[in-house]
Amino acid sequence: MLSKNIYLILFLVTNIIFTTCAATTSSISCADSKDWQCLLENATQKANDIIEPAHRELLLASIAATYAQLGEHKKALALIEKTDDEVRLGNQFVQASVLGDAALVQGLSNNDYEAKQLSDKASILARSVPSMYERATLLIGIAINQIEIGHLEGAGLNINEIGRYAHGARENQGRAVLSASLAWLHAKMKNIEAAKVEIKSLTKELEIIPTGVPSAAALAYLAAAESLVGESDNAQQHLSRAHKIANAIKHPQDQVSALTIVLDARLEMNTYDRNSGTKLDRDAYALIEKSDKLGNADMSIFALSVGARALAALDAN
Repeated sequence: MLSKNIYLILFLVTNIIFTTCAATTSSISCADSKDWQCLLENATQKANDIIEPAHRELLLASIAATYAQLGEHKKALALIEKTDDEVRLGNQFVQASVLGDAALVQGLSNNDYEAKQLSDKASILARSVPSMYERATLLIGIAINQIEIGHLEGAGLNINEIGRYAHGARENQGRAVLSASLAWLHAKMKNIEAAKVEIKSLTKELEIIPTGVPSAAALAYLAAAESLVGESDNAQQHLSRAHKIANAIKHPQDQVSALTIVLDARLEMNTYDRNSGTKLDRDAYALIEKSDKLGNADMSIFALSVGARALAALDAN
């Protein structure tokens, strides 16, 4: 599944809402064990080291969501239960994001009623955020979680809202990312014709936007959508192009962001097996090592989370 964390990466890269925090703990100690739980424990330690309370809660909730996705429901619930509503008062972006992750944790733990309540509350809060791009970022992430827990009515409402933002966006790169995300969400909801319409319009637009994190992200999400509507050859081509763009990015933080997004899309597409597992394993740890060198806690935590999902996927195959 494409991760809600990835939308936070895009937002944090382009709109710094918190002071950048240094990562204080090395992640490479997990490399010898090939243990995805070690990676998430490391991510949790990094998040707990963050001083600013709302920032810390945002990241801990995202880690809890990853634990839930990987079947560690007790750990996920324990992390979510530590979050504090009062800490997030006054910050609608963080509040909506944390509630969206809490909904996923509760839903995957079979607490369906509570999950729906939290999810609907997250959606309402997200729509009240002043910036259109922030609203779209939140609603995409919330919709991803809603699809995963089966709250399809809520997801449908949010997808309609995302469509308004995508089609009304004036800036090419932002519109491309939103349109690609919209295509993937339609495909995930089995709205195949709607997904194909977005895919067709986006394929032309991607030829004119400059390379960078947004273009790598748009291509990665486009590939994920195409893989779900039966366009596997195009999906592989676009994923390969996204990977090349990501590797060519010179700015270290932007490169790590783009590579994290591409790896996440690759996991969604399930384009690996035991024979390619060594490369997936190697790519995950190379990404984590790159993120560690940045000394940025946010990037390191997101890389650790996606790396954990990669190792867990290999264990499952």
